[in-house]
Amino acid sequence: MDVFRSVYILAEETEYAAWVEAFWKATLPAGDCLGALLTPEDLRGEVTAWGMWPHWTLLDALTLSEPVTFAEIVQAVCRLCPRPVIQPVGLAIFGGTSLVVRCESPGLEQVRAVLIGATRHLIGRVGLADEEFQKASWWIHKVGNNVEQNLQALKQVRALYHQAGSPPLPSSRHFRLGFLVRLYKEVERAPAEAKLHKERQLRYFLRYAEPPWYANAGSLHTTIASGLQGTRSLESFTALLWPTIQRKLGAYTPRHLTIMGEDPQNEIAVSCFDWLTETFVEEKRPGFQVIAQADFAGAG
Repeated sequence: MDVFRSVYILAEETEYAAWVEAFWKATLPAGDCLGALLTPEDLRGEVTAWGMWPHWTLLDALTLSEPVTFAEIVQAVCRLCPRPVIQPVGLAIFGGTSLVVRCESPGLEQVRAVLIGATRHLIGRVGLADEEFQKASWWIHKVGNNVEQNLQALKQVRALYHQAGSPPLPSSRHFRLGFLVRLYKEVERAPAEAKLHKERQLRYFLRYAEPPWYANAGSLHTTIASGLQGTRSLESFTALLWPTIQRKLGAYTPRHLTIMGEDPQNEIAVSCFDWLTETFVEEKRPGFQVIAQADFAGAG
């Protein structure tokens, strides 16, 4: 049976970590600037299901058939790599719904690239079944939001998928049909200057069956909230939060990577964006917990 694994760097023992964790738990003191992301709208989104610790994701939540081998590879790679330095460089909005702190770390980008190449053969993959398309059509009708438009997108994605040879896609629920629909819609809506990049992401996913950001460096970030609803500009978030982020985070030098897995005993209620219907959906899912750590060279 395949199990979920992801690889984080936890923002441990920093003012930033305590601050964002308090936001995720809705225990901020009155008047804190992050409170503006809780009221009048709760913009936290899915972050409370990702382990309840502020973090940088190196490898996404994918399913594996050999988790022990996966852990051994991650630990072996880390033992050969010196501790990297992570530097925040600005805020960004990813995927239209996630507010993130963009970061730079050449050393960590190298570690990430090695890990992607060394573990991709362990990712569980399976083709999209007709039943998945049928359920998606039923769900679009049930939600009733822009039904014809979303059904047409689903039809186009099905044709595109079959034209690509019906490749096996990650068995992880986070990177199945809904994710493919997201990539297709992003291509269709991209401005001219970004369309080629979005097309490359779509082609990469269909060819290699892994998150398209695995193809390039430069996507390193730590997420603050993932439930943005298009009512706030990036500039407003930057003015509100960036000075505090710089003061509380600064340059960060982690001691280890952390391997995460699902915690079936800890069910979390989340608000996640559904690309099939383009609505936020409330659901419950297992949270994530620490499975193991992998120390960098010299961290002992």
